[in-house]
Amino acid sequence: MDVTNWIALIGLIFSVSAFVYSKTAKKEVEKNEKRLQEFEIKEYNRKEEELKKALIEAKVYKDVINVYNRGLGSARNIRFYPVDDLEKCGVVLYDSNKLPYPFLHNSGCFDMKFIVAEQLHKKSIAVVKLIWDDEYANNTEREIVLNF
Repeated sequence: MDVTNWIALIGLIFSVSAFVYSKTAKKEVEKNEKRLQEFEIKEYNRKEEELKKALIEAKVYKDVINVYNRGLGSARNIRFYPVDDLEKCGVVLYDSNKLPYPFLHNSGCFDMKFIVAEQLHKKSIAVVKLIWDDEYANNTEREIVLNF
């Protein structure tokens, strides 16, 4: 064999190995693209789901219970139920006629006024249950501890 045949043989081996490598790399790229598309679809669905969810919370400020929506979705039919007896805690709600509250949009809030009867005040905290409906689910519940 002369030099030109050796050069042709080496070129053939190189081109075959490059062809095989490109096919395996292409399969790997296609597999990764498919996984990336699946991830993007899951992420899109998760974000779409988050846009439907409301997150209702409550905090105490001075003589007001502030109920607000931290979620991205709107909440409807917001209910406020004390798990602990508020009167045993020395707390009397006198603004509970707002309930059930019709709806709260993202970052919306409403206040309920209360009075703390110092002579009845035995316990400074109470657990309340907040229940609401949103586009994601109905009767979503959350228990919160309020410190009076």
